[in-house]
Amino acid sequence: MARTSWLLVAATLVAGCAGVDPPGTSHDQSVATDELGPGDDLVEPADLATAGAVVDLANVPTCNPANKTLSAAVGPDVCVYGERCDDVTTHCAAVAVAACGMVAGAPTWNQSGKLAPVITKASAVLLSTTSSTTECAGGDPAALVTIELYAPSFLTTSNNATTFAQHVKWRKSTISTDAFLNATFVRVLPTPSQKFVSFQVGINCGGASGSLKQAGLYVLDEGGHVSNSVCVSW
Repeated sequence: MARTSWLLVAATLVAGCAGVDPPGTSHDQSVATDELGPGDDLVEPADLATAGAVVDLANVPTCNPANKTLSAAVGPDVCVYGERCDDVTTHCAAVAVAACGMVAGAPTWNQSGKLAPVITKASAVLLSTTSSTTECAGGDPAALVTIELYAPSFLTTSNNATTFAQHVKWRKSTISTDAFLNATFVRVLPTPSQKFVSFQVGINCGGASGSLKQAGLYVLDEGGHVSNSVCVSW
């Protein structure tokens, strides 16, 4: 069945009369997250509806968001690797492109072997206080990041928080040569030896409230496979 990314659907709908060729047969497999900060220009179904366009999902596979198994194409349910099953439309969709400058210089997400983790959701909230004994010194504020992903090779087989923190990398700097840091603390560990997991980590200890803050993140599984990069704001 032909597959069409929302970006290509939008191009066909609004520019078809200008001679634009119809979309191809696969979804855009760009690096992404579906929870992005300012600058996210991915076209989603809701955006098209707002613009008054008619969205034809006939050629986009229907999927079950509750089905936490990988398809033969190594994606969730019936989707292919690099896609997510949208909770609202219940159709397969490419994960959204991470657009913030904090992901510049991040390791490349290697999709060819379909082994690396795929982050499908990422968000962050400000913690006004934290544990002074297990999280931030002096109970300082921090950002709490929640991530959902699927990992064909498993994300981790351990429940050791110190070890797992080294598999979550983040950076606030937009300088591409600056190092990515390990997660500062782990509040909720992923379930070991599972292909669909969620977890919560803390970053940016000491970051006071005030203006909007943003960071880029990626994760590594135990085999060293690098996920897609994502952006979070808090």
